[in-house]
Amino acid sequence: MVPASEAGDEGQHPFTAQADFLPIHTQEELDLLSELTRHLEAAATRIIVVSGASNSGKTAAILRIARKAIARSLAVDSIDLSTSPLVNHASAAGNTPRILLVDHLDRLGGSSSFTDAYKYLSNNLPTHLLNYRIGIVTINSLWANEFHRIYRLNPEALLNTSVPDVPLSVLSIRPYSESELQRLCKRLSLNPSIFDNEGLRLPGVLALANAAAPGSTQEAMPHRMRKVLVDRWSESAATVSNQQARSAMWHHTGLRELSGAPPGLSVADLFSLCGGSIPTITLRTQIGWPLQWEADMIYPESPAMADLAAATALLSQIENREVAAIPRPLSTTVLKAVDIISGDEGRRPEIDECLRSIEGKAFESIGYLGVVLGTLALDADASSKLQLHHLTLQGNEHRQLPAIPELTVNVVRQALVGVIASHLPDLVPHIHRHVQEEPSSFMGSAVLWSTVRAWASKLPLRATAEVAAL
Repeated sequence: MVPASEAGDEGQHPFTAQADFLPIHTQEELDLLSELTRHLEAAATRIIVVSGASNSGKTAAILRIARKAIARSLAVDSIDLSTSPLVNHASAAGNTPRILLVDHLDRLGGSSSFTDAYKYLSNNLPTHLLNYRIGIVTINSLWANEFHRIYRLNPEALLNTSVPDVPLSVLSIRPYSESELQRLCKRLSLNPSIFDNEGLRLPGVLALANAAAPGSTQEAMPHRMRKVLVDRWSESAATVSNQQARSAMWHHTGLRELSGAPPGLSVADLFSLCGGSIPTITLRTQIGWPLQWEADMIYPESPAMADLAAATALLSQIENREVAAIPRPLSTTVLKAVDIISGDEGRRPEIDECLRSIEGKAFESIGYLGVVLGTLALDADASSKLQLHHLTLQGNEHRQLPAIPELTVNVVRQALVGVIASHLPDLVPHIHRHVQEEPSSFMGSAVLWSTVRAWASKLPLRATAEVAAL
């Protein structure tokens, strides 16, 4: 966020920016809850702004402070601006000082969210705060940067200008350092390698891991945490249309993985798949982690995210009993992700219904769908058995096929290597002509590999192999 020194006009009460707080304490650092508790116990009326990126733990922190306040017989009211109504968490007798929690300022309004937020900070919220001893407001730091770009003023500076006589403090949530991550994981009995992915190292995700650790295995934790992150990414969009765009991108990315098609979706493809209901500009602006934009295409952020997208799409099909053909074998990592994110219930009844729905269908119409559903059924209930009826094996019995002489194999291999080696000087110019940039990309850049394979397809490899085998 922009420095607090840009607070506003001279004469108003200055506010202080305090950074370096964590949602879970380590040995050396106070956590955010401790600092909020200190302010709660102070006698002075004040406003506290809790700043942090998405999934940094802002909401979890203020809910924890609400529980502390209620335990001390203090009345707490909250406003979630993504839903708007005022909620009274606890009533207290007499004139007990009250606390107001204001969450998700960045989700206020629709297309005019910044205008609505400006009006709320300058008019509505100051009026609300007159009735409370302490007001705690959460602000998304990335959203605050955009707010500053539009109005040349920080959100907390605008609030401070609107209530100049009230002390205001800004508490920022920062990421964990490497050493802090190691200590925290040791305290939670977690493997630090789970959080190698940057998206899983957000402070709020680690706070969720703190709560989930006792019931999750080392194998299940990464999949469950990624699923939590993706769900929160989809739900945290500022408007309903943006939420729909994010959900559609994630869903169709998963379907693409299941279809066996090359990875990557264009915005035009997505627009068509969504039936034209979501504008292309909305789709383009909502691309972000867990997806990435490279060479005008949308890719999963990592192979692990590709597995999760495929698993989520497959689980959605099973739950809706709308399974589709799977033209290629699925990775065991995808099947394991389905098993983990489906929860304790395992979805066995839904899987059985899907198996019955494809009974009697030929391989040409369903592909590997039967194999996938059967594997998931056995994973869901290890004591069960599958009975296969009228199973036809196609092709020759492998024991009846003559073995290829080793001499022939070596001759063909050398001939193919010779052809490819003789054409290698043309490969780099070919790549430069067709790939303007070499993105860091998912799977080593699908664009780059597609270009190389297209180059290889023009070489006389098959003819060379057939001649060498004679």
